[in-house]
Amino acid sequence: MHAQTEIQPTVGDAVSEGGGVLASLGILVMVLFPFAIPGLALVALVAVPLLVVALVATLVAAVVAGPVLTIRALRRRVATRPGRLTPVPPVRGSLS
Repeated sequence: MHAQTEIQPTVGDAVSEGGGVLASLGILVMVLFPFAIPGLALVALVAVPLLVVALVATLVAAVVAGPVLTIRALRRRVATRPGRLTPVPPVRGSLS
């Protein structure tokens, strides 16, 4: 039986292979380029309703969170006012 020897690829082989891969990728990009603009338009059309939903959710959260945060701030301010005779019970779930 004869011994099988491994042939290690050289740097030139790797560069040649890389050049071939880059050339084929360039060809694919040129072929697919005409589809890029309609593809971007379709993505934008899909993204607009999602952005509207996100905007509505943000506005609802702001409308709900605004009064809640205001009430919490006023309760804290009243609770820390000097000269108060009766303590204000802590807000449930409050860390203070």
